[in-house]
Order: sequence, then C-alpha cells, then structure tokens
Amino acid sequence: MTPRGAGTGIEGGAIPYAGGVVIDTCNLQRMDFDVRNAFVWVGAGVTKLQLVKAARKLGFTFGPDPSSNPCVGGMVSTSGSGMSTLKYGTTRENVLSLRVVTPQGEVVETRKVVRKSSSGMGLR
Repeated sequence: MTPRGAGTGIEGGAIPYAGGVVIDTCNLQRMDFDVRNAFVWVGAGVTKLQLVKAARKLGFTFGPDPSSNPCVGGMVSTSGSGMSTLKYGTTRENVLSLRVVTPQGEVVETRKVVRKSSSGMGLR
C-alpha cells in the first residue's frame, strides 16, 4: 500500500511498487487548532498552503516551507523543509504526535500531545 497526497515528490515515493495499491489521502482535510496550547491537529491531506493560511488567521505560522505545495502527510513522511528550516526546524521537528492506520487496519498513535504550562512542558 502506498499513501499519496498531492504527489509533489520528485523521487517517485507516491508510486506503488510492482502493482501495489495507492491510498489517496487528499480528502483527509481536518484542521483543529488549539490556540491556548499553540498546536494544531492536521489531516494528512491538508496542503501546506491551506495550513499556512489558516495558521496566519490565528496569528501563528508554519515554519517548514517546502517550495512546492505538498500535503502534510507528505511533508511528515519526508521531513519536508525549505528556506525557513534553520529558524523553525524541519517538518518532523514540528510534529508532536502521529495517528496512523496500518495496512492491517490498526490505529497507532506515536505519542501523546505535550501541553505547555507555566511550569514548563508536561513530559511523562
């Protein structure tokens, strides 16, 4: 199984190997901002431009800035970066948690969201 979003990659990563199945993630468009804790839940099919525009309306920015307009899923899978990566880090460095579905249908969450407080990060 090969997930595919915007298909902006230049190395063929979204092309199935030997007749595999392509999973189109473009309809995974959900964006939920938590302004108080300064993070956002983003669906894999949201494009960079959609995320940047929505974040700016709330006074935030999305630092990693690939020159193309990939989907978030592609940016996360390749750790997309761009001109402002030195200041904001790569995409991977801006990810707090992932929720993915395996080919077997199992939902896996990599890490719980860490919320900020006046005493620092709530790490466990």
